[in-house]
Amino acid sequence: MNHRKHLLYIVVLSILTSCLTGSYNKNDQLITQFQDNLKAYELVGEDFNRAFRSNDSILKNDQVTAISDSLKRIHYYKSGEKFLIVNNDSVAIHLFEKGLDVSNNYSLTQDYNAVVFLFNLNNATDYVAENIALVNEFSEKKYQDSIRHDYYIYSLYQIIYTYHRNYELAESYINKSLDRAKELGENELIVHNLLQKSDLLQLQGKNKLASKLLDSVLTNTTIESLPLKAAAYGDAGVYFYFNGEFSKAIDRYKESLSLFKSINESRSDENIAIQYSNIAEAYIDLKEYQLARVYLDSFYSLNQQNISNKLRKSVLKYEMRLGFEDNYTSNRIHRIIDSNFDVQDSFYNAKMNKELKALIDEKEATQQLKIEKKDLEIDRLKWRNNLFIVVFILLLAAVFLFFFLKKRKQELSVYKLQMQQKLLRLQMNPHFTFNVINSLRQLVKVDPETSSSYMNKFARLLRLILENSTQEYVPLEDEIEVIEKYLDLQQLRFPNLFQYEVVLDGFEKEELLQVPPMLIQPFVENAVEHGFKGLDYTGDIRITLSRKHHKKSYSFLNCTVEDNGIGFERNSSNKKSLSVSLINDYIKKVTREPISITSTTNFDSGTIVTFKIPCK
Repeated sequence: MNHRKHLLYIVVLSILTSCLTGSYNKNDQLITQFQDNLKAYELVGEDFNRAFRSNDSILKNDQVTAISDSLKRIHYYKSGEKFLIVNNDSVAIHLFEKGLDVSNNYSLTQDYNAVVFLFNLNNATDYVAENIALVNEFSEKKYQDSIRHDYYIYSLYQIIYTYHRNYELAESYINKSLDRAKELGENELIVHNLLQKSDLLQLQGKNKLASKLLDSVLTNTTIESLPLKAAAYGDAGVYFYFNGEFSKAIDRYKESLSLFKSINESRSDENIAIQYSNIAEAYIDLKEYQLARVYLDSFYSLNQQNISNKLRKSVLKYEMRLGFEDNYTSNRIHRIIDSNFDVQDSFYNAKMNKELKALIDEKEATQQLKIEKKDLEIDRLKWRNNLFIVVFILLLAAVFLFFFLKKRKQELSVYKLQMQQKLLRLQMNPHFTFNVINSLRQLVKVDPETSSSYMNKFARLLRLILENSTQEYVPLEDEIEVIEKYLDLQQLRFPNLFQYEVVLDGFEKEELLQVPPMLIQPFVENAVEHGFKGLDYTGDIRITLSRKHHKKSYSFLNCTVEDNGIGFERNSSNKKSLSVSLINDYIKKVTREPISITSTTNFDSGTIVTFKIPCK
């Protein structure tokens, strides 16, 4: 009997040892694979994407528990920087936040860089509260280098209070960070603080003091960092420009440009582009139009993929200004506009294709990892005896359920993104764009002054649509402006065809409400393009937004789009467009109520569309 017990113990111990050995070997393989993938993070394109997807799958699927926090931080921070470079801000934010979750006493510089990245991204989207919480959380962490930690904290608080225009507090934090920089004895940090102080003085209207401090830094301080020195010359140029000293501003801009060109980094393209645009703007003010043209052309010679949308929009404004001041022909202005549209379209299509391909590749990689893990589990079954069969079946069922639910979640996520991508492609009817351009082209010949006003409206409409297309929620005020600008341009196309009215019930336009973009515009477009066909009277469009103040519906706006057109019954084009169908699916998922399309009771004929819009 005892002999049998000993034999059983030996068998069980052998099985456990085999399982554990297999587990350790698998862990070692995955750790080695993880480290090899990190080396590929210095590469670009598909090599980086493949390595990132592999490491991300290893962490997400909990395949290994022995990967150190330091390796995880390298994965999160380096990949976050990569996604930031290609303007995939949402993924970058997620990765930086994950990296901060695994910080320790020795990761101060890495953590600070991540905080700065998040800080800048929040500033770009006006998330002030998130920045304050981020700095507060960073200040509560403990690091070995406490003086440098204090320096970073004071610098970040200074930026926050400058943003809030509390210049007195901002200056106090600049002085505190300057003291810490002197304690550290690092000249680059001291110069950086002095440049920040100069910027703060300029914001307070103390331009002479700001300029004097900046000149002192440039003449009396040794600046070893080329990017910092280039930035200083660029700031000096800005001061001269706003003082009306355009020639001096150009000299400073050119010194900054020369330094940025000597820095062999891809991220320098943005700074080089800024100096090209600044020099062109100054030459326009000096009425040196040929020189302005030279620097605008130099701007376009750069890799536009490395230049922000905001800067490209500013350069388009300079182009339009140069065109009007240098008496460009209307055809040349149209070519400039068309060229910029082509660039925007190419960026947009490339981004959409890249994101869709990344999703497909990630799904295939995840499925392949699941297959490999399943094969590994089958191999391990051979080393187990009947004592583990029941436990193994239960564990297998749990693993199967886990992966089934996870796969279902991934499929829903892919479906949601595909829906959003289709909506983005349908947000602006291309026929409308071309028709408006043709109308503007005709109006330029007849009434240039009026055409300039409508051109500004058209440019504003396109800008709003481009800015809103990447956001889940936008300010209600911007959404209403999109509708109004769209209808104004439709009135240009169809004079005297219709009039419109936007009614707000229970709240003001200026309230800080945010809604998903481009939910109302397709129904307004249907009313203009189809509802008013063949009318012998003036059409009316009434858009009503109301908000009820009780708990169940407070997070929604009631939207009504009503017209006095030929009516839904007589409209031969009453098939649901793809955009309306997608919006209806989205509204039903979010509000649990479908869109209602019926005949109106307020006019003799027409259509009324009612639905709820989520808001926050």
